[in-house]
Amino acid sequence: MRGSGPVATRCAPDIAACSAFAKAGVFADAVAPCSEAADAKPRPVVMSGGKDAAWTLHTLQQGDDVGVVALLTTVTAEYDRIATHGIRCDLLHAQARSTGPRLVEAAIPAPL
Repeated sequence: MRGSGPVATRCAPDIAACSAFAKAGVFADAVAPCSEAADAKPRPVVMSGGKDAAWTLHTLQQGDDVGVVALLTTVTAEYDRIATHGIRCDLLHAQARSTGPRLVEAAIPAPL
């Protein structure tokens, strides 16, 4: 696991494992303070590190109907970069620290 403090959680090298963690309630203790409403739906957000994902997260955090509990992303382990955009993991970790929700990284192998 890379990153500082409790921000990043590197899970097993497949998405199914992260899904299993979510179903088991691993994110239940990470409800972000973005929503005070009792009926807010806790949801993870897929974080690509790009502007559209950042805007989606920002928009959700401004409302009171969704409580963002985690940021989920895939990381190419060999390159230490986000798989979708190739953004360095240290930038991803900085984004996660500045926005609040826990970051969950699923490591995937580099394409052949």
